[in-house]
Amino acid sequence: MSDSNTLLKINNLSVQYKTDDALIQALSSVSLEINKGMTFGLVGETGAGKTTIAKSIMRLIATPPGRITGGEILYNGSDLLKLSQQEMQRVRGAEISMIFQDPMTALDPVMTVGRQIAEVVEIHEKCSAAQAFVKANQMLEMVGIPETRANEYPHQFSGGMKQRVVIAIALACNPNLLIADEPTTALDVTVQRQILDLLLAISSESGAAIMLISHDIAVVTNVCERVLVMYHGRIVEELPTARLQESARHPYTRALIASVPDMATDKSRPLATISGRPPAVLTDPDGCAFADRCEFATERCVTSRPDLVPAGEKHKVACWHPQPAGPAIAEPVALPSGGGRCAENHVLDALGGVKENIRFTEAVRPRTGLEVPICSNCEAIFGRGAFPPMTRFQTDL
Repeated sequence: MSDSNTLLKINNLSVQYKTDDALIQALSSVSLEINKGMTFGLVGETGAGKTTIAKSIMRLIATPPGRITGGEILYNGSDLLKLSQQEMQRVRGAEISMIFQDPMTALDPVMTVGRQIAEVVEIHEKCSAAQAFVKANQMLEMVGIPETRANEYPHQFSGGMKQRVVIAIALACNPNLLIADEPTTALDVTVQRQILDLLLAISSESGAAIMLISHDIAVVTNVCERVLVMYHGRIVEELPTARLQESARHPYTRALIASVPDMATDKSRPLATISGRPPAVLTDPDGCAFADRCEFATERCVTSRPDLVPAGEKHKVACWHPQPAGPAIAEPVALPSGGGRCAENHVLDALGGVKENIRFTEAVRPRTGLEVPICSNCEAIFGRGAFPPMTRFQTDL
C-alpha cells in the first residue's frame, strides 16, 4: 500500500485496563492499515478487542481504568495519540466519525433527532443554528427519513430508523473515515441489508473509508475489501475478503466461515460450531489463545505464541499449524492410506516414507484425546486438500 493512499495506519497498538483485582491486556501490538475509500472489516467474538481499537482511534478510552500503553495511530501521517484534547475534538466527528453499537444509548432521549444532528454541524462547521438545521433535514432525507420527522424524539422511531439517525449524525460533516461498530446489531435481516446498502452507497458517493466491526464474518465478507480477524486482543489473520473463502488458513478463521450456513449446506448435518469459550479477559496465555479450542493444537501452541507472518500476497496469519488453502468445509476429511500433503506441501507417502515424514503427537485438549499427524520436516499438520476446521483428524495409517 502506498503511503500517499494511506488514510489510517496503526502500529503496535497496546491497551490495558486496570481493575481492583488485575491488569487486563485488551490489545497487544495490533497493527493495521486502511486506504482512502476502503471498506475494512474487523471480525471476532465478544472480547476480542474490536471496539477497543475503534475507541482508541477516537481517543475515547476511559482513563481510568483504560490506558493506551504503546503504539501509534497515524491519520494522514499525524499521530492522533499526540494531539491535545482540543486538537482531537476538531478531528472527532468532523474527519473521523463513529456509529456506536446501540443507537438507543447513543441518542439523547430528551433532544429531537433534528437537533442532535444540527448540534454536530454547528460545532464543526461554525454555522448558525438555522443553517445547521437545514443541513440536519438534508441528512435525514439522505438516510431515508422524511425531514418532517426532524422534531420527533428517539423513542418515536423503530430500531432501524434510530440507526439511520445515528448514521446521519456520523456523516453530517462528511468524514474521511467512518467507524461502524456493529451497526446491524439487534436489527432484523431485511433492515440489516438496508443499513449496509446505505453505508456502502454513502461511502461510494462521498469517498469515505469505512471500518466495519462485526461478529458476523458473512456480513464482513459481503461488504468489505479486506478483513482482519481478531482473537483475545491479537490479530490472528488478515487477508483480502475476495480470497477469504478459499485462502483462509487460521483454524479460527476457517471455523468462523464453516459455522455460517448457506444454500449448499447439507441440511442433514448439524451446523458447525466452535467448541469452548474464549479465554477469560483476566488471563494472558503464554501460547496461542485459541489453542484450547483448536483441534490442531500441539504442545508448541500452548507454550509459544506464534507471530503474525506473511502467508501469501497481502495475507498474514499467526498460527504454528496454518491449514492448507481451500474451502473451509465442515465435513471430516480422512487422511488416506495412500498418502497426503502437509500445509507446507511436503508429501507423505504412506507406503514408503511414513516413518521419515510423519510422527504422531497428543493434542493439548485432554477431553478429546485427539492424536494429530505432524510432518517431521516442518511441524505442519498433514491433510488432504482443504482440511476443515474443528473436526477430528481421521487416519487409517
